[in-house]
Amino acid sequence: MSSITLSIDVHGGDFGFSNMMPAIAKVLHGSDLPFRLALCGKKEDIENSILEMRLEPFVDSGRIFIVDASQEIPAGESVSRIWRNFPDSSLVRSVSIQHEGLADATLSAGDTGALFAASVFVLGREEGVTRPALAATLPTETGKTVLLLDVGASLDCNPEHLLGFGKMGYSYMKRISRDASPKVGLLNVGTEAHKGTIKIRRANEMFEKECEGYIGYVEGGDMLRGNCSVVVCDGFIGNALLKNSESLFNFIKKQIAGSISGSASAKLDLFNSEIYGSVPILGLNGHVFKAHGGSSVNALSHAIATALKTVYLLREPEKA
Repeated sequence: MSSITLSIDVHGGDFGFSNMMPAIAKVLHGSDLPFRLALCGKKEDIENSILEMRLEPFVDSGRIFIVDASQEIPAGESVSRIWRNFPDSSLVRSVSIQHEGLADATLSAGDTGALFAASVFVLGREEGVTRPALAATLPTETGKTVLLLDVGASLDCNPEHLLGFGKMGYSYMKRISRDASPKVGLLNVGTEAHKGTIKIRRANEMFEKECEGYIGYVEGGDMLRGNCSVVVCDGFIGNALLKNSESLFNFIKKQIAGSISGSASAKLDLFNSEIYGSVPILGLNGHVFKAHGGSSVNALSHAIATALKTVYLLREPEKA
């Protein structure tokens, strides 16, 4: 198994440096995967943190190295211009060193729009992709996961974009889950042919002709049943669904705290967003992962581990 280099935006997110550096330390001490971490941010801050956390042995062994990125992105800056106006910011630098061949993948907890724009303009789209998508996995009754996309990168999508999401999701789950024929569903308010908006009905016609693994419309209640491997929707709906599932977990956890057994608690934790950590942007000429802006140290450590494991899986040859 060859080593992977993951570039990390150490200043991104609500808590930035104060949470990301302890998360990095946790992964370095706890993972047995062969990897290197490129820490993108202010060199002096990173060096001081390395000394405080006694991470010098990882510097000496080459497991971590610093990529100085001194620019700060002002609050309120247009996300579409950040990649051009702030090339030496930790977010943009973490993406650009992948383009330069110094990293295999990128992780950031920074602004979703800024990361998406920087990734698209710096790395470029895969051939045939009109619009990349942010994807997330959710647990199902079958024990497998379902891929939901888009979950916030593209709030308003036309039928062609939705078709592209379906094709990307099919290809991704075929590689990640090792399922030779993943099932793809289009999210709708019903499964009958006449249900849905004009956009959704037009997308359905295109899916039936062009998307491998397509099984038709699925409703919101079908997602967690495991009826399909991929569920396609626009980013507005996907983001609302994802955040609702996260808040539902927190609500239930608080309501039944202390009243369930260890095994039941472990099953409930399947819905804990902290254990999933990060989600990929699909459709790029590269690998970029987004962690939640409000992530805890634990969530960020899982985000790093998820990014590394995903890239390893994508590197493995597909089974015939």
